[in-house]
Amino acid sequence: MVNKPSEAKVNYIEKFQRLSPQTIITGYANDIVRFSQWFTNFFHNGYLRSYHMKIILFAEALLIYKLWQSGPIQIDFEKPYTTYNL
Repeated sequence: MVNKPSEAKVNYIEKFQRLSPQTIITGYANDIVRFSQWFTNFFHNGYLRSYHMKIILFAEALLIYKLWQSGPIQIDFEKPYTTYNL
């Protein structure tokens, strides 16, 4: 017994085309391209002032994160000229 192709069988199989590896990988690739275009347009706009602002904001975010992780800084003003633990 031989399985002969027919239009009905081809139409039935095409329902599952969206589950094929090629379709899934192509979808992921398109998502990566869209994300990279958004990322490039958002972060690389060609203005030096924008780059400086992003660097400063990132440095401030790192400082805030470090302070949040380690707790408050305590400085004893009664003992001048000593090293302080941050």
